[in-house]
Amino acid sequence: MSALARATLETLLRARKLDRTLTTAIPAADPRDDYAIAASGVIATLADQDAGQRGQFVEFFGRPASTHKAVALLALEFNTSLLVLGVPRVGEGEFNGHRFEAPERYRIILSDYIDPEEYAGRPDAVKAITQRYTTALERVIRVAPEQYFWLHRRWKHQPKKPPTKSRGADATSKVA
Repeated sequence: MSALARATLETLLRARKLDRTLTTAIPAADPRDDYAIAASGVIATLADQDAGQRGQFVEFFGRPASTHKAVALLALEFNTSLLVLGVPRVGEGEFNGHRFEAPERYRIILSDYIDPEEYAGRPDAVKAITQRYTTALERVIRVAPEQYFWLHRRWKHQPKKPPTKSRGADATSKVA
């Protein structure tokens, strides 16, 4: 996560008074992640950013999207479970039989619980876990797509296509 994105996130959380449990935003691939997990800590991550050509390509709303592998790699390395959560704002109206008057109410959605032991020994474990949490994220987004932070270019990078032989090249090589 860039310094600007980290600062923006912290500002937004503090403005909404959601920072009571926020201690610090740790940059991606920071060694403090390992310490937090080893100490039975909790790490929250925004796992939906484009990861460039080196990312794991999985389906996101029916299109290949480059996705960071770090979430799956950490889960597998430390055998720690993943919770895919969403916290959409709930305005005035009803939800689950309860009437809400104030627009500043939130609902916590647990979209998926992923146990890395289910993937132990699988050669495709990283891709399978990455696809599973991406699919769970899709379910959360579908609840309130207007609240999803769509500012980034999620499909910026696409899988490289294998080189194809052109017909002209084949014909030339046969003549020569």
